[in-house]
Amino acid sequence: MKYLAKEGARKNTGKPWSLHDLYLLQRLFPTYPWDELERVLGRSQSAISAMAKRLRCRRATPLLAKTGPIRTDDHLMKRLRDIRLSKGMAAKTLATQIGKADRYVAMCERGEGNPGYEYLTKWCQALDLRLTVEHIKFKSEKRAA
Repeated sequence: MKYLAKEGARKNTGKPWSLHDLYLLQRLFPTYPWDELERVLGRSQSAISAMAKRLRCRRATPLLAKTGPIRTDDHLMKRLRDIRLSKGMAAKTLATQIGKADRYVAMCERGEGNPGYEYLTKWCQALDLRLTVEHIKFKSEKRAA
């Protein structure tokens, strides 16, 4: 008896994975950005993701992303506000550059919120500053009493 595919079933229309492609996927998947993976392997992100899942490959997580939310020093956020004002930049302009609402920027500058590492680096880039680790305190660190 011949197997008949159900109506609407997805067919495998893509090209088969060669051993070289699988090797590249295992080596490059953890660290390469998606657009580079698509270019090198010649496949869509969904196809790459599906095969990586079958091979049990995982994306590498940056060290600082594992720490979760970070506590910024209140002095740092006030200093960033002073620098922003001295450059004549509005909070709304900064917010659009970092991809957040202007209320969020104001809340962080008042010390009521803690921006994540990603947004803090974007914040500093928007102000043409360099962020160093001494400026931030990780959640696991305890404040000196």
